[in-house]
Order: sequence, then structure tokens, then C-alpha cells
Amino acid sequence: MPKQDILKDLDKIHDLPTLPVAAIKFNQMVAEGKASMKDISDALGKDQAIVLKILKMANSAFFGLRKKVETLQHAAVILGINTVRNAVLSLSVVECFKPGKSNENGLNAWLLWKHSLAVAVLSQHLSKQTKIAAPDDCFVGGLLHDVGKLVLLQYFYGTMEKIAASMDANQNSFSVAEREFVSASHAMVGGALAKKWRLPEGLVGVIKSHHTMSGSAPDMDRLKMVHAANIIVNGYLGDFMGHKWPLKVHPSVEPLVAKHLNTVDVWFPEVEPQIQEAYSFFMEE
Repeated sequence: MPKQDILKDLDKIHDLPTLPVAAIKFNQMVAEGKASMKDISDALGKDQAIVLKILKMANSAFFGLRKKVETLQHAAVILGINTVRNAVLSLSVVECFKPGKSNENGLNAWLLWKHSLAVAVLSQHLSKQTKIAAPDDCFVGGLLHDVGKLVLLQYFYGTMEKIAASMDANQNSFSVAEREFVSASHAMVGGALAKKWRLPEGLVGVIKSHHTMSGSAPDMDRLKMVHAANIIVNGYLGDFMGHKWPLKVHPSVEPLVAKHLNTVDVWFPEVEPQIQEAYSFFMEE
């Protein structure tokens, strides 16, 4: 059976989601180290939808701030420009792939986002516990790690159905099952889309390498946290299809999270309320 070349087909899609111009401009300024308070207002101020979402996010239980945040500049002062940048990226991508109604076999974007949000929260938690990588960067890395699956779901639904059927029939993981039908993995597809969106190189590397743990990835610390979080979520909560997998991380990551893997039943329930808060905020209508 010939495998579908998703990367080539991706270039032929005319309605592929694009990030808001304001989000792209702001992201570039932060990456260049040129983002001042005035720059924030200039770049994002014209897109009131983004501004309102950032303020809503800053005032939600998700951050748990004691003081009400009323302006974008205030949010940047309290949360930090990098956190605002990550929030802009997170909200923009979620908006690009909104959850839809379930199909007959249960495949929908909501299931994928639930998994990704759990990985995002857990990546952030692990980074705080291990003091490795910036928690906000790890959150957005976890949130976007499976964006390639969202591309498959939205634009190559028939292929996604075949992969899901193979997972059920053969008890294979998504990464194993997809090899039957596509020449490029969901991680490669997600990385290609992230590159089209001009996301930071470190984030592109996390998306592309969260399974392979490529040593050439530009942000290995964040990659390790997202990889570990993905394995733990798949083992404790299950993947987006509900299958649970062994808690076996890449050898380069194991020393960093060994104690977390051995005690997951003890500490994971304490993180679940944060995951529920993330569900409520990002997935509400």
C-alpha cells in the first residue's frame, strides 16, 4: 500500500490556518529582544480579540493572580513579556483548530486538545519540579506538540480514520500505526506547519522531536520536559483514543524524572485540578 506524502499534500492546501498577523509580529519582536510595553500595544492593540483573550486569561483561575489585570501592559508587567507571547501563541493556535462535534467513531479535535492541554500543564509542572527549562515555554511546547495530528484530522480525515482503526485493531500507539499509512509522521507535519507559522526554532524542535528526542533540537531542556509529560499523560490518563501505555521515557530523560515516574499515582491527582482549569479556559465556547 503506497503511503500518503502528507508534507507534499500540505503545500497544496489553500485554506491552511494562519496565525493572526498581530501574533506573528509580536512573536518576532520578542524573539529579537525588541518588545517594549509600547511595542506590545502597537503589535497586539489592533487585534482586540487577542487583547480580550489575554486579559481574560490573565484574570482567570489559570494564573490565580490576586490583582485584577485591566490592560495589556499591566499583564506584561505582572506575567512577563515571554508569558504574554506564549499566551498569544497558545490562544491563536487553539483558535485555528477549534474543537468540533464528534464523528461517529469519536474522532474530533476536542479529544486531541484534551490530551495536549494535559501535556501542557504537566510539562509546566515538571519544569517547576525539576528546575529545568522555563515553565511557560514548556506549557506552550506541550500544548502544541501534537498540532500535526490536528492537521491530519482536519485535512486528511480518511487517513486519520485508518490510523485510529489500526490503533484499535493492533493495540499500537499512534506513532507506530501512522507508519502504515503516511511517509511523514505527525511530528514532522506539525513541525512543518510551525515553521510556516514562523514559530520560534526551539518550539518547532519540540514539535518535531517529541518522540525521537533528536539531539540536534535547539531546546533540549524543554523537549525533555514535553517528552516526559507526554509519556506520563499517555500512561496515567491515556492517549486521545483512551489507550494507556507503559511509563517508559527516552534514556536521556529518565534520570531527570525517575522519581516522578515511580510515584505518579501519588502526585498526579494533585495536578488534575490544574488540567481541568486549562480545559475550562481554553475549550469554553
